[in-house]
Amino acid sequence: MFHALRDQLKFQQASLASIAASHSQLRGKLVQAAFNSVKAGKLTWPEGESVEEWRSGMAQEGTMGDEVILQAAANLFQRQIVILPVFWSAAHLPSLGITLISPSSKTTKSPT
Repeated sequence: MFHALRDQLKFQQASLASIAASHSQLRGKLVQAAFNSVKAGKLTWPEGESVEEWRSGMAQEGTMGDEVILQAAANLFQRQIVILPVFWSAAHLPSLGITLISPSSKTTKSPT
């Protein structure tokens, strides 16, 4: 997912190179942005795993990005993220077959 985000963002934001020269740097920036947003009360953390456990795991290469990372990316880059799920029925907007993640100042993660 970090590769895909970086690939798509390079078409949207000319200064992306200064933000993240690689997908690994983008991962680090997004993990830190999500962590800071949770600590500042701008991103609501779901029940279950602690934010510190999540941060440690998400910082590791090979860990798949999640909804928290996608919301942090939308907020950080002020861009709407469109996801095309493999299965139409998995979309949050089933009539369109897509899931949209919009930038916001305060978000909640809905249970799946």
